[in-house]
Amino acid sequence: MTAKKQKSVQAPAGQQSNEEQAAYIFADVIKAIDEDAAKAFALTIGATFDERVQFEISRSSTGSADMPKVKKLNSYRAKLALPSMARVMMALGVSPAFINARQVKEVDGDRFNIYAIDKVVDFVRALGGHAKLANAHNIAIAKSMLIFEEHDKPFTGEMAMCAASDKIRSQDPNAKLLRRHNVDKATAGTQASSTLNALMALGLVINKGTKRAATYVFANTDQAGAFKELLKTV
Repeated sequence: MTAKKQKSVQAPAGQQSNEEQAAYIFADVIKAIDEDAAKAFALTIGATFDERVQFEISRSSTGSADMPKVKKLNSYRAKLALPSMARVMMALGVSPAFINARQVKEVDGDRFNIYAIDKVVDFVRALGGHAKLANAHNIAIAKSMLIFEEHDKPFTGEMAMCAASDKIRSQDPNAKLLRRHNVDKATAGTQASSTLNALMALGLVINKGTKRAATYVFANTDQAGAFKELLKTV
């Protein structure tokens, strides 16, 4: 008998450990989603991407559909606008509307960061069990968040940047807890913000601080609990 099975046997009758319960709930919700509902939601995701593509084309002086940003969006659409991915989004209780969320007050201003969309795809695929978490920044930052939570330490924007780049020196003694990636420090801010924005868009992480003095924590939900269990395997 394996250690995992022994743990289940030792749990009170009719109950599972917190880890098993969180993972089971999320997987069960995904499986219970009706196929037609998943297909309909996938179409909604696709339409949201189409809206974003048209917005980006309208901002170009040439109106070209060959723009690098548009090509990226179409590639993300192909990965996310699928019934299997739609099921994960539905289980998370997330609308794809964030893809077109304005980042500034101006109507024609920037929308949700395109690099964050790429990271959303990575998280959704991993949560659905369709692929391992692959983005190195996603792994370093999310794993570091989990370690900080286990040590009851605040995870700040500075720590997220330090997780993205081991080239950044920090005076914070908690930095020794980080799981660090090796990107150049000049891009650490972009990588950190895009990963955190992806996690917040999916409802897995919230900022309990302010925009200028952020403190990031995992949401108190079953979905976030399942995500933390996934991170323990990375």
